[in-house]
Amino acid sequence: MPWIVVCGAIIGGVSGFLLASLTQKSYAVHTGGMQVVTLWTDGIITYELTMLGAILTTGLVFLLTGVLGGRGQSPYAPEISEGKVLVGVASAPASLRNKIIESLKPFGEIKQPQGTSPDSGA
Repeated sequence: MPWIVVCGAIIGGVSGFLLASLTQKSYAVHTGGMQVVTLWTDGIITYELTMLGAILTTGLVFLLTGVLGGRGQSPYAPEISEGKVLVGVASAPASLRNKIIESLKPFGEIKQPQGTSPDSGA
């Protein structure tokens, strides 16, 4: 998802430059032959809006992927609130399931969700 943040930063930077330069061009100020649009002062506004675009896009990506997009997808067991540890494996090949279970047995009780067994393909 970092490419979305980069796109947000680029959009913010272009918007910042256009805001500063078009605002300067829209005023009829006689500068005596000097530049109306100065890149050094426009750079400050461009930088600030680039960072604002990156920050807002980061927050949006965080909300969409972490808070709103992840509901009901993570494994949970009520025993976690009692101090136990949950080791969840979302999708393991059938050839590795027995190996994973055997390597975790020395650490305590192993519970599997109903409907799944080490030998089944689920």
